[in-house]
Amino acid sequence: MGTSASSKGTPGKAPMVPSWADTDGQGSGPPPAPARFRPFRTAMGKAVRGGGDQDGFRKALGHYARRSTGGVGQGPRRFGAMLASGAALFSSINDLRNGGTGTAYAGIDLSALNGSDTDRAIQTIIDALVPDNGDADKIRAAMQMALADALVGISDFDFSRITDDVLIAMMLAYVRECVFLQVIADSASAFEKASSGAQAEEAERALHALVRAVVDQEMRPLFDGDLRTTSRAAIEAVQQRAVEGVWSEWEGYE
Repeated sequence: MGTSASSKGTPGKAPMVPSWADTDGQGSGPPPAPARFRPFRTAMGKAVRGGGDQDGFRKALGHYARRSTGGVGQGPRRFGAMLASGAALFSSINDLRNGGTGTAYAGIDLSALNGSDTDRAIQTIIDALVPDNGDADKIRAAMQMALADALVGISDFDFSRITDDVLIAMMLAYVRECVFLQVIADSASAFEKASSGAQAEEAERALHALVRAVVDQEMRPLFDGDLRTTSRAAIEAVQQRAVEGVWSEWEGYE
């Protein structure tokens, strides 16, 4: 997968919620706990050395939810900008299949993409929707994965083939990737604990599978009824509830 390249990660003294992610207007959150990432990164490194031990990752994610990110009351707020972009993605695609142009959400007319090469359409949509903020790289990567997953096997972008199931698959993939990429970013050098590149990739796949399972568990039941009439605010709320469910689950990991 190759997403776990070493980085310094989020500094421990950084605000729980950076300014661009504060979409609910509640501010940066409480002062971070001292060395808030240390238990998480230590446990993550041990899990990586084990080649992707699920119990080890659960222990790491328990530390991450409870201490590193401030619990369910603060951690999900870190995704404010990402979830707002996810709502714009959903609403753009939904508008296109309803006969609209997507302009209200993407800022440009996307209707001309019907019948075009799907890969080109995906890049056009992403370029129109990715905001200029500190989460832009994660949003771009998550949208890329979400659209590629949802539209797999469709060589020409065809609005008539965008069903509720396609939209659900897209949003599950988008939220999953946002959560996964943020965890990876905050793990700093934990993946350097692997004995080889192959072991690091194995561990990354194991962590991704764990994130995927819990996001699917928390988010899929929240989709109800005909999605054609689902508003941007409603889909943003669905994502927020799903991430809160993920944090609640993770807080119970010991």
